[in-house]
Amino acid sequence: ATLASAFGSLSKLINLISIVAAADAKPPKQAYDVYGHLGEGFIHVHHLREISSIGREYVINPTEDLRPLCPNCHAMVHRRKPALSIEELKRVLLDARGD
Repeated sequence: ATLASAFGSLSKLINLISIVAAADAKPPKQAYDVYGHLGEGFIHVHHLREISSIGREYVINPTEDLRPLCPNCHAMVHRRKPALSIEELKRVLLDARGD
């Protein structure tokens, strides 16, 4: 079973992801600043439970299981196994800034 099949269709999945992204986070302003209209609204979606740990019978709930992250943040949470939590990544960012 694919992620799209869990929602019935790819367009339905994209719509649900868009709703979650709009509700929970906005893409970094830099995406638009760097790429113009091409980067506008661009976001990655992170699974709070690793896909490899989800069985075929598991039904993904977009509001509980997915979080929008900018592509760089999404890559950084996956630099560690198991992946960093979003809260851990926030602490990393604050530490790096000296806050």
